[in-house]
Amino acid sequence: MKATLFLDEVGDLPLELQPKLLRALEEKSFERLGGNRTIAIDVRLIAATNQNLAEEVRSRRFRNDLYYRLSVFTVLIPALRERREDIPALADHFMRIFNRQEGKQIRTIPANAIRRLASWDWPGNVRELENVIHRSVVLTEGPELQLSFPATIE
Repeated sequence: MKATLFLDEVGDLPLELQPKLLRALEEKSFERLGGNRTIAIDVRLIAATNQNLAEEVRSRRFRNDLYYRLSVFTVLIPALRERREDIPALADHFMRIFNRQEGKQIRTIPANAIRRLASWDWPGNVRELENVIHRSVVLTEGPELQLSFPATIE
């Protein structure tokens, strides 16, 4: 059975762990820590990072052999602040998810809230937007989302 393994923030993987990941990928097997048998793997790997891995390789903070193993197909996604037009759809998507999760009945995000969301630089990217919407859903009473930023960024 082929599995898909998602490695988030692979650029932050410590240099001493990188050869272990590379070996498992190349040999298509690994041994559990303390184990005594080899486990075969068949994985499709998806790796994400906010690092420039080519620069990390040049700076010797990321192994070039692992970089080339991971760089079969690269998709560059701009930061959220560079694609503000995606904010309304993402905010609505997260609102629907957290509505279900929190048992809420919020139906709309007011235009002024969308404008406020679009004006923020989102240094935490989509995760930050997700957290702001989650917080807002939790704190909202009624059918219209009341935007609530954490006090640290108001």
